[in-house]
Amino acid sequence: MNFDSIFVRSRFGRSLFLCGLIVSFQTSIARGEIVLNEIHYEPEVNIDPGEFVEIYNTGEVSVDLSGWSFTNGIDFTFPQGASLGPNGYLVIAEDPDFIQSVYSVASLGPYNGSLSNEGEEVELSDSMGDPVDRVDYGIEFPWPLDSSGQGSSMELLNPSADNNLGGSWKASQGEPTPGAVNSAFTENPPPQIRQVNHSPQQPTSSEQTKVTVKVTDPDGVQNVTLLYQTVDPGDYVPAFLPLSHTQLLADGDQPLTPNPAFEDPNSWDVVYMLDDGRGGDEIPNDSIYTGIIPQQPNRTLVRYRIEAADNHPEPGTVRAPFADDPSLNFAYYSYDGVPPYTPTDRTVHPDGLGHAYDPDTLTSLPVYQLITRPQDILQCMAYNTSQQIPKENYSARRTFNWEGAFVYNGIVYDHMRYRLRG
Repeated sequence: MNFDSIFVRSRFGRSLFLCGLIVSFQTSIARGEIVLNEIHYEPEVNIDPGEFVEIYNTGEVSVDLSGWSFTNGIDFTFPQGASLGPNGYLVIAEDPDFIQSVYSVASLGPYNGSLSNEGEEVELSDSMGDPVDRVDYGIEFPWPLDSSGQGSSMELLNPSADNNLGGSWKASQGEPTPGAVNSAFTENPPPQIRQVNHSPQQPTSSEQTKVTVKVTDPDGVQNVTLLYQTVDPGDYVPAFLPLSHTQLLADGDQPLTPNPAFEDPNSWDVVYMLDDGRGGDEIPNDSIYTGIIPQQPNRTLVRYRIEAADNHPEPGTVRAPFADDPSLNFAYYSYDGVPPYTPTDRTVHPDGLGHAYDPDTLTSLPVYQLITRPQDILQCMAYNTSQQIPKENYSARRTFNWEGAFVYNGIVYDHMRYRLRG
């Protein structure tokens, strides 16, 4: 009998020399076509045993899962005789009875351990202990955020996508979809956006800012665009408008109204990002795109977003931060540092009025900055008694009604909601 010698490189970069019948080759191929397709790591009700992992067979032949196991994330070994047919789904559940009662789907399990709500690596291995697929998921950009306790699972956009990249996943549209086509499925996943950075982290008014991002796509990248919005000192633009005092007293839990000025396209400038060694780009064709934002006046808040499109006949497009990200944009603060301070009314310094406190003294304690609209902070502080909230109106008093950007140690936390404590 003649044997075929076959050299295969697996998706994990492991080289294998197989000497055997062509049937063995087909088995190896089938083994590599099982993918982690859906992960539900944090159910909305945290006492519900609703966690699960779904795998999917992208191939055209059944795969024998006997003795396969999860070797990271959860602890589970597939029983003898377990298999997964072509284009089939299989759910491995924390509590199969619970999954059956909620989704009417049969599953394997229960597994030992639990999926981390803070992100971790989930690894599926074959009966020989060799990795078949792994996902090291996270809970921050570029991973989906609505999968973290909001009722949604984390779904792969397409089984062919690189599932170890956060942009290949999206929160399910509503409830999870164990054992069925993902609600987030798309024939053409958009480009992968990750590794977003700007430098300097906190530029001065004399420095321009370089924004870089890694963007890839199997179809090639058509374009990458940087959009930025400048917010002048004393003129903060909230994404949502606060409730009026009357509205706040009537119902503090009602949703806030989007501010049209924030999303107004005319308030966002456009820079085309490059990967050709020009315009500040360091290395051409390395998938790192670069855009330059001009220098901005002292105390200017700068927000930015990144959009990308691929070369598919029907281009996939994406904008970062993603739609489920409450940060809404990336941001930095143009700042020349804490200036000297000279008291004009009173002072405890032995030199009396006229003594200037230097920046080193002023920054010997942490410096926190809240950037917000003047009318909002005045309404919040309620120096005007007509703006005060009665202590018995708990709904109004607990409402984070006002929005601002919080700056500490050079990092901007934009669109933070605040209220008066007490």
